[in-house]
Amino acid sequence: MSKNYYEILEIDKNASPEIIEKAYKTLAKKYHPDLQDDAHKKEAEETLKKINEAYETLSTPEKKSIYDQTIESHSISEDDYNDLYEQNQILKEQLKHTNQSSNRNTNTRIHAKQLFSRSRAKCKNKSYTFSRHY
Repeated sequence: MSKNYYEILEIDKNASPEIIEKAYKTLAKKYHPDLQDDAHKKEAEETLKKINEAYETLSTPEKKSIYDQTIESHSISEDDYNDLYEQNQILKEQLKHTNQSSNRNTNTRIHAKQLFSRSRAKCKNKSYTFSRHY
């Protein structure tokens, strides 16, 4: 899940326009690509894009209002979140067990193929005669 704009700017939801602007300027300077090492420039560019997007939305009262309404409509209660988390953990365990048994079946099939190949090789090296018993 991506961070929301308040988390990106590291501010409270009730922050004033002045605080929003100050947070933007501070973070924009901190993550400006020209002030970064070559190794961190790409990461800084991506972070700065997110900061600019967050500031553009939160600095305009109309956009901020729409954004806040969107967040409210998409948020879930802590109980619902905990239920989803528990269900996710159960599914992960089930998947882990399924993968383990699948690996066991795959290993068994591989082992059987190896045994079959070995027995065929032995048969090729020996001549067998088959007789019928009546």
